[in-house]
Amino acid sequence: ANQYKFIVIVPEFSSADFPGGDAYNLGNVFVDGDNPSQETLNPEEEWTFSVIEPLFDYVKQFTNNTSSKYDVFGHSAGGQFAHRFAMFKPNARYNKMVASASGWYTVTDAEINFPYGFKRSPLEDITVSELFSKEIIIQVGSLDNNPNAPSLRRNQYADAQGINLLDRANHFFNKAAQLATDNSLNFNWDLVVNQGENHDFRKAAELAA
Repeated sequence: ANQYKFIVIVPEFSSADFPGGDAYNLGNVFVDGDNPSQETLNPEEEWTFSVIEPLFDYVKQFTNNTSSKYDVFGHSAGGQFAHRFAMFKPNARYNKMVASASGWYTVTDAEINFPYGFKRSPLEDITVSELFSKEIIIQVGSLDNNPNAPSLRRNQYADAQGINLLDRANHFFNKAAQLATDNSLNFNWDLVVNQGENHDFRKAAELAA
């Protein structure tokens, strides 16, 4: 932060207040994110994603800061939070986002059920052209390729994206790029593979900065 002259704001989404993947990784959009339904859809003000914009306003007021935008970095589970935040909060005022080494993704596919795709979720109604116009960087290490990594979700739906984080990052990015190409949409995303790096969050944060 000192080197690049920016303020770091790190909200703690504790396991006590935001328990499990439903409340953090999947943003508390549904009571049970793996089994989405209209009946179990939470009000938007209860989504974990809805914390970020008011937090930005609070910090600006607290520090007398006049920035109109902010950048987002999330790694691993935080990378999951980040890329889904971009999807569920299309009007968020972020400038750049680095979603780093997500364990698995919500792919830009309207035929795949949430949380692995858009179907059966509010994402069915989003405008992908707006999403693709944002400056989003998918970051992953070239050695982040262990199919038996701790806490790595392995099931038929996650494994359809690849069996390790490197493959899944490539799959997510390529599916989005292909959708943009097929529909002649501007695509402002980038994929950065950090050569020789694994899942180390410290190095990932340095490279993202």
